[in-house]
Amino acid sequence: MKTNIPAPAERRRPPIPVEADGLSVLCRPWSYDADVRHEVAHYFEKIRCAPDQRWLDIGGHIGWFALGAASRGCSVVACEPEPDNFLLLEQNVRRNKTPGSITALRCAVGARPATAVPFYISSSRVTMTHSLFVRRGRAVIDVEVRGVNELIEACDIDQIKCDCEGAELVILNALTPANWDRIEQLVFEYHYKMNGDRHRDKYPELVRLLRRHFKTVDCPMKEKSWLVQGYCSK
Repeated sequence: MKTNIPAPAERRRPPIPVEADGLSVLCRPWSYDADVRHEVAHYFEKIRCAPDQRWLDIGGHIGWFALGAASRGCSVVACEPEPDNFLLLEQNVRRNKTPGSITALRCAVGARPATAVPFYISSSRVTMTHSLFVRRGRAVIDVEVRGVNELIEACDIDQIKCDCEGAELVILNALTPANWDRIEQLVFEYHYKMNGDRHRDKYPELVRLLRRHFKTVDCPMKEKSWLVQGYCSK
């Protein structure tokens, strides 16, 4: 039976290509990299993609969302701070020819820019759960953080995907009114525990914030779920 912590010999196995939706994505065979495509598929059931859109992918991981959006003609700026994930992100961008462009940035995203910020690395097979905030039992590295407003303005962003393991509240609460006006669609995951919201009293505040800026806010709380996957549009 597999444990959730891969053995060193497993980690040395090279990535293998996983084919899905016309993409060929290198995934680590000892991890759940390939399963992320199913989560991303739910996003694409909701969002409208068009060639003139410019997406900010916060939590780029190995590129499933960025490649999916670029394959639909969108331009994407994908931010991923964890070194191994970022290496695969770059390799996957190079191996897939998409109509839309992808710019990969090795950084986390936060309320404001900073250098040498502690970033906590999960040793499990779940390679998408590294975090700026979840610390217990994790190794730590220093990463660059780019401010969300700086990225929106510098890259002319008008759509956001935000799945960043506990930083969602910090990032969304930091958006300026002018940048909220720019954003046409938002898809996100909100992890109650990772956002320090065990009693689920912060999430309704986030929903009220989103309703001030979007006509459609589809992110219902589910009593027995540990996260919400949300979609908002104007």
